[in-house]
Amino acid sequence: MSSQYVPPQPPHAAPSEPAAPPASPSQPPAPPAAPPQTPVPPAPPSRGGGQQSWAWVGGAILILIGLAVLLGNFGAIWTNWWALLLYLIAGVNFVNSARSWRRTGAFGRAAAGSLTGGFVLAAIASIFFFNLSWVAWWPLILVAVGTGIVLGAILGAVTGATQT
Repeated sequence: MSSQYVPPQPPHAAPSEPAAPPASPSQPPAPPAAPPQTPVPPAPPSRGGGQQSWAWVGGAILILIGLAVLLGNFGAIWTNWWALLLYLIAGVNFVNSARSWRRTGAFGRAAAGSLTGGFVLAAIASIFFFNLSWVAWWPLILVAVGTGIVLGAILGAVTGATQT
């Protein structure tokens, strides 16, 4: 069994390529090979897909609930404090609507849905926060839904969003 001696190569060296055959006089010389491209390392994974994380919202809501209950135990807060949480959630919906609009550049379905949800939650919170009669004021929810739909359609038309 015959074997050829191959000198050891350092691990960082590229394997040697076979020599190109000599060019014949009738063929033009081969173009020089392009230098090898260095691979681009992948970007490190970012939390939230490159967007700001909203994990703090849950903690903030728990803090607000705890403070409201604590103040309620000492008689320092009104009885319908929890309606403020509905206002907070409505505010988050408004922010999500604006973020969706800014991210896509058009006021599409996601932005319109968040806007309408914010209006509905704000209407419900207002009914409870101001101790309004539910029987008399529930149509305010219909007004909120209609307002969200109309604003969504107008802003969608202005920004060129396609509603499919």
